[in-house]
Amino acid sequence: STLFPYTTLFRSVGPNFTSISNFIKKEKDKLVAIFEQAERDRIIQNAIKYEESGIATVLKQTFNATIKVPKGFIIRKQTDNFVWISHETPKISQGLIVYKFPYTEKNTFSAEYLLKKRDEVVNQIPGPTDGTYMITSQVFPPNFSPMMYKDRYFGILRGFWDVYKHPMGGPFISFSTLDEKSQTIINVEAYVYAPSANKRNYLRQVEALVYTLEVN
Repeated sequence: STLFPYTTLFRSVGPNFTSISNFIKKEKDKLVAIFEQAERDRIIQNAIKYEESGIATVLKQTFNATIKVPKGFIIRKQTDNFVWISHETPKISQGLIVYKFPYTEKNTFSAEYLLKKRDEVVNQIPGPTDGTYMITSQVFPPNFSPMMYKDRYFGILRGFWDVYKHPMGGPFISFSTLDEKSQTIINVEAYVYAPSANKRNYLRQVEALVYTLEVN
């Protein structure tokens, strides 16, 4: 995607090919993590450099939070507690869904509760024909995991979305966190639609924007 240019190079030096090969096999998980972090940092810096100030203003006013979103993304729909943002090309769609709701349940940070709330919100995103809208796919149930990032707790959902009564879908990752001051749950979701392409890198690109979330 031209919005997210990146090139990461790794150079390994050793006495012979076998030693280099053994090193890469042994440390492959660490090396992958380094590549992913470098890619994420580059995307974030690009988003900061080319931030869409109009989107930043809307997110600040609606959620008392900021997310670095680069130019090329457009707000498709907004209400008092929901903002849908996306970047569209003829072949792919990369989007962010930001919404909030009151923190009233002790079991909020669970797959069941967060998915229930998600389905109450994403049906506002219309499909390509009348009567169609976004839903959560149940073919592969979403996975929930906790994460600490910048001293803030997040509940992470990874799964797939579908469109009700239409053959359309893709992957999503959702970050949920508590705004302690307002006792509000803030959810930021990244999703991709790319039916003719490998979706992993496209999702990582838009997911990186979620990592720029700052509350209060």
